[in-house]
Amino acid sequence: MKSRLATLGLMICTLLAVAASGQDRFQQKFFLQDDSTGSYLGFDLSGSYLYVGCDNDAKFEGVGRVTISGCKVTLEALAKYRLVQAEADMCAGVGKASILQQGPCPLGRDCEPLQFTISDSNMKDSAPECKKPDPK
Repeated sequence: MKSRLATLGLMICTLLAVAASGQDRFQQKFFLQDDSTGSYLGFDLSGSYLYVGCDNDAKFEGVGRVTISGCKVTLEALAKYRLVQAEADMCAGVGKASILQQGPCPLGRDCEPLQFTISDSNMKDSAPECKKPDPK
């Protein structure tokens, strides 16, 4: 129990120190990279996020709200046409995300919503670059 509390305290101190240091927003980020497509979502404590779909050329960025509860860091962003939800479990080193994009549609046409998902089983190897997943 003491080691878990010490790890959690160290993690929180590190996050606060990096946030206070004024580094480039792309320096301290949480990266989730999909195990099967290589697509990734990066976000920082201010809520700035960037999603890059490596298999579909999609790219979305914006600002949401970040919350920290224990080991879990959560991002939620709601914009006019987009909903982004992400969760990183820093203790387990895993994460998941969902991006729902609906519109804008060309005038007078219906268009289907697009959904992108990320499932990251090892956040330690995640990076802000498209990379081919390791064959298993």
